Amino acid sequence: MLLTKKPSDWVFELETPELGEDTESTSQVWEKSVDSSLSYNGQIFSFKGPLKVYAEAQWADGGLSVEIAVEMLLSAQCSRCLAPADIDIMNDFMYLYTLRKKGSPPEDSGEEEIVFIPADFWKNTVDISDQVWETVMVSLPLQVICSPDCKGICPLCGKPLSEGECGCTQNRMDPRLEKLLDMKISDTEE
Repeated sequence: MLLTKKPSDWVFELETPELGEDTESTSQVWEKSVDSSLSYNGQIFSFKGPLKVYAEAQWADGGLSVEIAVEMLLSAQCSRCLAPADIDIMNDFMYLYTLRKKGSPPEDSGEEEIVFIPADFWKNTVDISDQVWETVMVSLPLQVICSPDCKGICPLCGKPLSEGECGCTQNRMDPRLEKLLDMKISDTEE
């Protein structure tokens, strides 16, 4: 099964620190086994290990600041040579939960890495499941490359060019354009 949206069994609830205690924080760690693959931007990402989620909450700036970090080992096809490539991802994001009605315009934090999440009222726990899913998805690369020096495959025969030259003629021209080779360009300006 391919995941294109947050699985219903992904539940991540984080205890909030005592209200008003700016210096107190709470943290929690989850390790979740993921049997399904992710589909993102035309790529299929398979989990090669558990998804590790680290979250820490602290009262700050009139709201609840939650830092979410994800760590995961994935496998996907290289975009150049189509060989399997392992991707080790570690990424974190900061979210600020504020008391504001849903649908009200978000405030500009001035920092691109902080996302404001409206909350109706404060509870003893905060559900960060949607933010964990978002952090996972935005952490995925747009293009998977097995190594920086990957040469890809021959567009004619499909042989991996990292194994050596294939012998195909790479300068094949569309026969409809061959007449352009006979044209002479004058060196004189008119």
